[in-house]
Amino acid sequence: MEEINNSYIKINYDGQSAIINFKNEISEEEIHSTLVSMIKDIKE
Repeated sequence: MEEINNSYIKINYDGQSAIINFKNEISEEEIHSTLVSMIKDIKE
């Protein structure tokens, strides 16, 4: 992960960058829960 804020997350992988935009601005708590759920999805 390169950058995260209340409107998007920017990640780097395999030498490339990607930006994932959130539909709406999100709070710090929502950022945390979103990242946790993304990690859980990857592990399963």
